[in-house]
Amino acid sequence: MTGERTRRKEKQRIATARRKRVLELTIQGVSQREIAEVVGVRKSQVSRDFVKALAETVSPEEIAQLRALENLRLDHLWRWLWEAFERSAEAGSLNLAVCDRLVKILTRRAALNGLDLPKKTAAQRSMPPPPEIILLEYVPTPEPPSGPEPERQPELELQSDSADEGESEGELLN
Repeated sequence: MTGERTRRKEKQRIATARRKRVLELTIQGVSQREIAEVVGVRKSQVSRDFVKALAETVSPEEIAQLRALENLRLDHLWRWLWEAFERSAEAGSLNLAVCDRLVKILTRRAALNGLDLPKKTAAQRSMPPPPEIILLEYVPTPEPPSGPEPERQPELELQSDSADEGESEGELLN
């Protein structure tokens, strides 16, 4: 078991050092693809290492540096896309794909800088209000008067002056 523990601790030490290097290179502005080549892992591992490194070792100053770097990247993209948008507007046709990207940059910048309210997760959402309860007053159906039943009136037949194939309207109604 001691050998297994030693190997596990060595793997953890290597992973911690790699995460620290990934974080340093990210702060310097190196792309994830380039970091993957330097460190010798896949790009997806660089992403995982970056997230873990942030959770483990990031100081408020480093977070501020990362935020500033991301804002610079967004500024660069914004300027490039805005120029493309202006060119399309001058040509007389707005490029809606460029408009969409510009809005996404604004959305990302607002989230990065804490300008949006935090999104509620399913667990944080409050229960919907209960449906409105309408109280109805019970009105009992009136009972028929007691005593002898009233005499039923005979049904009236409608008589017509004209007959249609030997049947009168009164006969049709019966």
